[in-house]
Amino acid sequence: MNRAAFFTLLLQASAVLAASPSALSEQAAVQQTIDHNPTLRAAVSDVQQSAESLRAEQLRYRPRLLLDATGSTQKTPNLDTGGGTNSQLSQSLLFGAELSQTFSWGTTVDLRLENRDTRTEGPLFSGSSDVFTLGPGYSFSARLSLTQPLLRGFGDDVGLAALRSAQLNRKDLERARDDTASQTLSTTLQAYWEVWYAQQALGIQREARTLVGQQRDETRRKVEAGSAAEVELLSWETRVAELDQNVLAAEVQLQQRSVELRRAMGLSSAAASFDLSGAKLPELQAYLPEEALSAAQEASYALLRQRLALERAGLALRSVDDSSRPRLDIQAWVQTQGLGNQSVAGAFEQLGKFGNPSANVGLSFELPLSERHQAQLGSARLAATAARQRLEATRQQALADTEVELATLSQATQNIALAQSSAEVSSRSVTAQHKRLDSGSATALEVREAEDSLRRARLSVERERVNAIKAQVRLAHLTGSLLTRWGVVAAADFSAGP
Repeated sequence: MNRAAFFTLLLQASAVLAASPSALSEQAAVQQTIDHNPTLRAAVSDVQQSAESLRAEQLRYRPRLLLDATGSTQKTPNLDTGGGTNSQLSQSLLFGAELSQTFSWGTTVDLRLENRDTRTEGPLFSGSSDVFTLGPGYSFSARLSLTQPLLRGFGDDVGLAALRSAQLNRKDLERARDDTASQTLSTTLQAYWEVWYAQQALGIQREARTLVGQQRDETRRKVEAGSAAEVELLSWETRVAELDQNVLAAEVQLQQRSVELRRAMGLSSAAASFDLSGAKLPELQAYLPEEALSAAQEASYALLRQRLALERAGLALRSVDDSSRPRLDIQAWVQTQGLGNQSVAGAFEQLGKFGNPSANVGLSFELPLSERHQAQLGSARLAATAARQRLEATRQQALADTEVELATLSQATQNIALAQSSAEVSSRSVTAQHKRLDSGSATALEVREAEDSLRRARLSVERERVNAIKAQVRLAHLTGSLLTRWGVVAAADFSAGP
């Protein structure tokens, strides 16, 4: 390692050495993630937005009230029998109230109440300066209208399509939120145990450096006393320098892993460091491959979302299929009205007795002549087919990922036992080599090799333990059990912001 690289590592590690680490439990790391991770908070906001969209669709079939008022004045020129022209003045004031209700099966019912006041003035006869006045007239009417589609737009499948789409969208965003939460917790837990390993590795490297430093100092005293050659001291000095670099690299790795853990938890403080010395490694759980694979197919968030995507594609296909049908609507209305000449009471009396009744029934038919709807229908069918294929691809991927993690967990569990056995043998070897060194039958190089073997074995034990924990965390995410395991099972757990 050159001088510039050495000082770069030294500066990077200084932040870890200078900061006062704070104790952090695994549960606290999970809670910090739920409270502060911005990706998770964004997923929560998406769910809350979808809830409002769903509420808007649920209110789609509530009655609507329309109020309107119109006033007009109009002076109209007319031909006069005397060869000239005259003008008539008409004035009207209209007040209307309309209550409209649309039902999910396509029926629309309207009830309109209307009041119209009119007044007309004009010359009594041709060339006369006398003016006649008609009114004011008071007209009241009530009309009940009904429109019913018979082909396109008929039935709940069409009428409730938007509501069902909003419901599916909310379910999808809830699954996305849970998927994000599970993935985020998985990342946090893996980062947590990587910090734990980095701290263990740093401790092991420091212990090795301390031991070699003591051996160097003892050798220095022997050289000064003339009982050892100076070349032996140089060997220990070289080893001390190598272990100093290992310690520094371990400190930098701890800093890097701490940064990853802070980012996973959503913390921005670059000065924060963590003390995980009190953390206890969780017990490894035995996974039956058949049960894990079955859980992955049933509870995988990715699969749940793809199933919802297939439902949405089917819903879109039905909607497009309906829009491609001819339109045949029946419209009907009945009306009663009353008219009073300079008398409001007379108009109300006629209206109350259902005077002057009117009725109308009509049909309207529309037949699309272009092939646009057929093209849209073909596109929707292909989209549904693609959704079905993506569901199968996601299922296969979920099974493959689960099988990989099962194999990783099994291998790590076996490696733990092998590494522990190797560490025990290396420990006995170090003890034996030290005895041989004291008796003069072993060299410093042999002792150093034995100690290096022990250090590597201890690091391997901790590495494999963390690898097994990480595989177990990833398996819990793939089988949809990670949130439940940590007690995060309801939307309320995500609803409150930090």
